[in-house]
Amino acid sequence: MSLIGSRRRTGAGASAQRMADTIRADERRKQHRTAAWAVPLLVVPAAAGAAYLTATATSARAGFAVALTITVLALRRLYRNGGSTWARGAAGERKTARILRTLVWYGLGAWAVIHDFRVGTKYNGDHLVIGRCGPVYVDTKTWGAKKARVTTDRRGRLWYGRYPQDKTIETVLWEAENAAQALGHPVRAVIAVHHAPVPRGGLRSGGVTIVQANELRRHLRDLPRTPGWNRARVAATYRLARHRLQPAA
Repeated sequence: MSLIGSRRRTGAGASAQRMADTIRADERRKQHRTAAWAVPLLVVPAAAGAAYLTATATSARAGFAVALTITVLALRRLYRNGGSTWARGAAGERKTARILRTLVWYGLGAWAVIHDFRVGTKYNGDHLVIGRCGPVYVDTKTWGAKKARVTTDRRGRLWYGRYPQDKTIETVLWEAENAAQALGHPVRAVIAVHHAPVPRGGLRSGGVTIVQANELRRHLRDLPRTPGWNRARVAATYRLARHRLQPAA
């Protein structure tokens, strides 16, 4: 196991998970306030009425079961889970991190990775991979809409289902350029997609490579080596990246 990249400054997906937790906590407070008046004014009378009618027609046990069912369903509706988009994004970044972890472990010093680093003042980058191909910025996308495919049109424009991804490409290139400025070296840009199908071998759009997440390791290994990028330079660049690309979370 290589020591390079094995120490974690912060976990992959930490920023997205923090946002999901913040949204969830705010939502919980609103749900508690709603439940404080809705349960005694709406849920309890409805459950009690249904229980009385059921017990009159059948048995007290059946009435109790109906009341319990109505109460549980009402509470589940009141306490619906939110922040799911951010939570799914965080889970996707953690999956990508696990994919990259084996690249580092079995690379014997040829690869290094950092996750969830600050980009500008408001944004974060998902993953920076450093290897003999040079540095590569990897952005995770958790696209799970049913029947939606990832494609490019004749002009090379990226689509996710019926939705163009011009902003996505622009953002990924901007994040990669910020990493390049920090390292003083060009940085390739890759999008790793979870769930939504990407054609085997990947796509190219606007200078960004888009691959299925389970093909990410192979794609990185197949990138041509950049002259001068040996294990010593990988290690040195990794240290520089840790110093200049501060944790986002």
